[in-house]
Amino acid sequence: MSATEEYRPTNPSFKQSNVAETIGRDLAETAAQLRELVSQHVAGGVPVEIENLKLPVGAGNSNETILFDARWTQDGVAQQRGMVLRIAPNGYQLFKDPRIADQYRLMQVLTEVGKVRVATPLHFDGGTEPFGAPYFLMGKLDGFVPVTFPPYNSAGKLFDATVAQRRTAWESAMEQLCEIALTPLDKVAFLADNPDDGDFDAHFKMTLDECRWSKADHVPIIAETEAWLIANKPKNPPVGLSWGDARIGNMMIGPDFRISGVMDWEQLSLGGALLDLGWWLFFDAFHSVNLGLTRLEGLGTRDETLAYFRGRTGIDTSEIQWYEVLAGYKLALIMARKLIMEKSSDPGNNANNNIITIQLARSLGIDAPADVIEEIA
Repeated sequence: MSATEEYRPTNPSFKQSNVAETIGRDLAETAAQLRELVSQHVAGGVPVEIENLKLPVGAGNSNETILFDARWTQDGVAQQRGMVLRIAPNGYQLFKDPRIADQYRLMQVLTEVGKVRVATPLHFDGGTEPFGAPYFLMGKLDGFVPVTFPPYNSAGKLFDATVAQRRTAWESAMEQLCEIALTPLDKVAFLADNPDDGDFDAHFKMTLDECRWSKADHVPIIAETEAWLIANKPKNPPVGLSWGDARIGNMMIGPDFRISGVMDWEQLSLGGALLDLGWWLFFDAFHSVNLGLTRLEGLGTRDETLAYFRGRTGIDTSEIQWYEVLAGYKLALIMARKLIMEKSSDPGNNANNNIITIQLARSLGIDAPADVIEEIA
């Protein structure tokens, strides 16, 4: 039995939510809708065939994502392209504002700058037709994703890779993380048009507001963490673009084991690059220490990650613990919101005691959280 299989029975919150099942979208109907959209906006008006519709496996709780292939003939030449449909949350919403229009525009900007590898943006529509919410189309990236289910430190292509291949993947991932941090601010200034964005202070205030929206401010460990964050707020946070969901599980690894794409920009902001570094380190520990797993040989250690980031960006990381705790706080809010939507409050799987808050307590150096069972209407 693997370490993951041993871990799951005693940690019921370590499970994947089936967003597609919750939404219940008819894929046959979706294919018909995509035929028209791809024809009109990508294929120049010629008839299009849609094939191989499928949902991502092992990842993705925050949005509705559908993978598919499109085929058409243009000027006598057969064309085929893998694509992705991303639909804004509608009914299963983990974030107060997923900023889908900003996500699409940022991918356009990053494509133009050419340093951060992202999927090719193809079409955006801010209306509610035909999918019931705003959506965009983008190109499908080539490669594999080190997913959470099962954890990449226990199974999968990264687990089966050589140490040298893993090192290539890690170094390429760090390069991309740093390139995000170094994105010229003038290129992403449009993000400040959102009243909840613009700088670190605006982002932190928005995070605290998210707690009220999630109806999680009464949860003991969340309240304790919030007080600590306010009392220990960094004095000189760096400015810059933040990806928001910085982890190797949101990166596509190509056949050469270099990163072929950075994905999932729902939490983008101008809150600064240390938001990403803290999130990265929290998730690195989550997928290893917190699951009772050993980090794969070849993947950088905490010290190596910090050294690489400092050396490439020149950003001081002396206050990084605060950003790791902030990452845990944000994730605890997401988990609380998820449990509310799923009407779940059980021993080991409740807003105060779950797989995220256990690690958050470690980051704070406090006792593991106790169960707080609530009746959820």
